[in-house]
Amino acid sequence: MNKSIAKLFNSVLVIIFLISTKLPAQSQNLIFITKWFDNKSAAFSFSFDDGLKSHFTNVRQILNQFNFKGTFYLLPPYLTETEPTIWRYGTWPMFQTLASEGHEIGSHTLNHLYLTTLPVGDTSTQNSIIYEMYQSKKIIEQRITNQKCLTLAYPFADHNSTVDSLAKMFYESGRAVGIDANDFQLTEDSFYSLKSYPVHFSLPRNSLDDDLDELYSFMDWTESAIYNNRWAIMMVHDVVPFSELGDLVSQGIYEPISNEWFTEYCSWLKNKSDSEKVWVAPIADVIKYIRERQNSNIQLISVTDTVILFNISDNLDNEIYNFPLTCMIKVPDNWDAVYFNQNNRVDTIFTFQTDSGKFVQAWVLPDNGFVLLKSIIINSVEDKTNLPSDFVLKQNYPNPFNPTTKIRYSIPNVGTGLALSTLKVYDILGNEIATLVNEEKPAGYYEVEFNATELSSGVYFYRLQSSTFTQTKKMILMR
Repeated sequence: MNKSIAKLFNSVLVIIFLISTKLPAQSQNLIFITKWFDNKSAAFSFSFDDGLKSHFTNVRQILNQFNFKGTFYLLPPYLTETEPTIWRYGTWPMFQTLASEGHEIGSHTLNHLYLTTLPVGDTSTQNSIIYEMYQSKKIIEQRITNQKCLTLAYPFADHNSTVDSLAKMFYESGRAVGIDANDFQLTEDSFYSLKSYPVHFSLPRNSLDDDLDELYSFMDWTESAIYNNRWAIMMVHDVVPFSELGDLVSQGIYEPISNEWFTEYCSWLKNKSDSEKVWVAPIADVIKYIRERQNSNIQLISVTDTVILFNISDNLDNEIYNFPLTCMIKVPDNWDAVYFNQNNRVDTIFTFQTDSGKFVQAWVLPDNGFVLLKSIIINSVEDKTNLPSDFVLKQNYPNPFNPTTKIRYSIPNVGTGLALSTLKVYDILGNEIATLVNEEKPAGYYEVEFNATELSSGVYFYRLQSSTFTQTKKMILMR
């Protein structure tokens, strides 16, 4: 089916539903957007200021170890092409690598000046607010080509209403400082006065134990944000091995953190993330989620015993606001497995029971077409309309990944009832790394998890062979 026919079909389908279906009043309350992505209790963001070399040599390894993504605020004139670097600053290739791994690159302006002391100026007048904001964003987007520069960190957290209004011309948010975590609901002004909290260490700092009070205090601060369903942002500058910490402290460097301290905190935060308590994401992703949620309009088109059809729009710039919202959708009590389709993004999801009935949790991208949910019976040979009609090997998710990823595939009815199926993983040289599936399978939808804990970073391939079907896809492991 070509795209024009598909669009026409979708339009006709919607018109039919609108004409033929009268929605009960209570059905308007069947779809809810969660406060935070994946229905986590709270959100947390790491932010790193100044574009320092230690962000690449130390922070990168620690964040990637726990599969966390951070936000790195750069001062473009201070980055070089190669080493030796300017003082403690990094190089462009360092932050290009971080960007390629899914970390956010943001702006700390051009020259780290007190913005409230500068004239408004324009894009060509040096030492003006607009020049500092515009030129920094322009250079970053010229050098970091795989993402837009969307968020700003005010130098010295110095800003006022004039600075904020000018930041709105170029950025989606501005990060300042404050001990309170951010609310899950933000006003437009609040987007440009985000609160972040740096760790303040007491002297002496002669041993790792000397920093334990600050570690436990920061954990308590994060725990409070989680309890209150808020968004905590951590402000960080240098991160170095403890053996190098004393030298930075003696130089008066602003609140350096040891690798050991930071690793311990990330390990604690990872446990919170894995237990569904906190969503750890770059600042830009959280900004996208909040704005989309607050601007969302849910249009429920049809609810029947077997089908739910709805649409979500937000009237935001889709080139920027392209992050999926997490939706909780109430379904009939006899639904167990659900076919999901939004703009040909197909998935099989499963229901769960609550005190209020059965629900499914789904990722829905606003302004990306109608969402169709349909009750299906997994692996049922009696109801052939619910079985896949073709072999399908889907792209693994997440990709890139570290260290686990999920691979979904479907097998149609091959006539004999069972199809001998193998799903194997290979390295770039063609060596077999793992066998994930090797058995006869009935028609149905399947999902397996691949754990690459023992493998090194690189490109890998996974191949599905079943009956006469063979397909291979590429995935990337990034540590």
